[in-house]
Amino acid sequence: IWTEILSKEYNSEALIHIKESLQYGQQLIRNVLDVENTGANTHILSLKKINVVALLKDIADDFTPAANAKNISILCPNLPKDITLMSDKQHLRQILENLISNALKFSFPHSSITLLCGPKDGRIFILVKDEGPGMDADDLQHIFNKYSIAAAKPTAGEESTGLGLHIVKRLTRELGGEIIAESRINKGSQFT
Repeated sequence: IWTEILSKEYNSEALIHIKESLQYGQQLIRNVLDVENTGANTHILSLKKINVVALLKDIADDFTPAANAKNISILCPNLPKDITLMSDKQHLRQILENLISNALKFSFPHSSITLLCGPKDGRIFILVKDEGPGMDADDLQHIFNKYSIAAAKPTAGEESTGLGLHIVKRLTRELGGEIIAESRINKGSQFT
């Protein structure tokens, strides 16, 4: 609340960084709580019709300041005009935020992150692709495990807890979907 009040009076880069740090801290707390609640079956799905394209663009806009700080472009090329999905918006948003956050952490400056979605084989896919250092087969095999941290390091010294992808996999399963990770060393990673 105080950062919002200050933002109305001062438009400074320091406030932007403070807000980003607060968001990171809140996300970290949510991640830890989500992992600890995994066995408790406390999630109740709130299924509603979601415009996936609008949600993806909205989340991309939210991450634009962080991307700009690393000179990274977030691209949404050739997105369909409208794709709807019956799902839990909060869970889907958390999945996408984790994937895009990771893509930003592991992307080199002056590279891009590509976001795609569309129909495929009677289902809907959403893809997040980066141009980072990539992972080897061993890291890919363990990337969704709790507290798993890949050998590749974030490109600007960002922190990684190893919880984000574990949560992504769990939430994706709760929504009846699947997550596929593909990566090659020095070629980047993509999550579908």
